[in-house]
Amino acid sequence: MRKSVFHILYFSASKNLYIPVTRLFGSLAENKSQNVPYDRDVADQRRKYGDSLMRKVEDAMDVQRRHENEQESKVAMARQRRQDEKDRQEAEEVRQRYPGL
Repeated sequence: MRKSVFHILYFSASKNLYIPVTRLFGSLAENKSQNVPYDRDVADQRRKYGDSLMRKVEDAMDVQRRHENEQESKVAMARQRRQDEKDRQEAEEVRQRYPGL
């Protein structure tokens, strides 16, 4: 299967080059020359697809950050409960060892 210019640029863009490649597709779609070796509609579709992926990535990152923050707070609360229980047990041991205190 012969890969088109769009196919090659699209997949190379998946590694930190996505924003410049979406600009590239936008400029290809806006090219007003009569004879171009590509379909302008395909270039515009790729640009729109890239833009929508970038929005989805931002949303996914927000969801991930919220999840991580929730997990961190749960871990902090569990640590605090363990520490409280440990302190309580140590205090009980001291009371049992030294009943007059």
